[in-house]
Amino acid sequence: MAPSPRVTVEKGTWALEESSSRSRTEEDEDPVSALNPDAKSYRYYESEKVLGKLYRAIDEKNFLAELQRRARKLEASDSFDQTLIQRLWTYVRSQTRLIQWDHYREWAREIKEAYETQLLNTIYQYSTNPAHLISELEVFVGTLLGKSCGVRNHRLREMSMDMKETFERDVAFTVDCIVRGSQEESEKDEALERSIACLAVAVEEAGNMRERARKLESFRYVAAAVCLGEVEKLQRSVGLQVPI
Repeated sequence: MAPSPRVTVEKGTWALEESSSRSRTEEDEDPVSALNPDAKSYRYYESEKVLGKLYRAIDEKNFLAELQRRARKLEASDSFDQTLIQRLWTYVRSQTRLIQWDHYREWAREIKEAYETQLLNTIYQYSTNPAHLISELEVFVGTLLGKSCGVRNHRLREMSMDMKETFERDVAFTVDCIVRGSQEESEKDEALERSIACLAVAVEEAGNMRERARKLESFRYVAAAVCLGEVEKLQRSVGLQVPI
């Protein structure tokens, strides 16, 4: 399979045989290839197998256009996301009515601020074009997309992998802070309280907007994941569960 739409795909294997002598001549005259004689020269042809036909039937331009259209639509109206997060928040409150967590609210704001600061650093670090910053979604899913990064190539894939590792490390640190808290003995068993406070701050307070970066939203998902895990532990301990 050709790795990029910029390569030349021959119309059938016969074309490869017909142009093999011409290709060897061009390679001999290519000064770039002469700098790296060990590099292999690959040629690609259209496969007549089912997978080849299905692959060529994909219209990547229309696919990308539709993906961008849906993304703009979601950005214009995030009612579904708000409804889901609100349902989660209502569920958590119904399961933790007797839990006192409000004393962690200011602490939760600091955790949210630290998380979003690291997220913004990642956005700026992996945006190849300062005029077009990558999106929070790209960082969250670990894949660089869109015009800000140009044509996908080996370097871009390596950047995506490195960005994903950086983000996962930051998320793991945030989760560890929520679950473990500080070193104080009085806080070691209050992971549930801290996670509720973080979810409350994420739901009730808007994300940061700095310079050209858009409003950040992903902390709510991190907080919700941790909080639901802690609520589940509580349910197991008391043998009670209310459907979400």
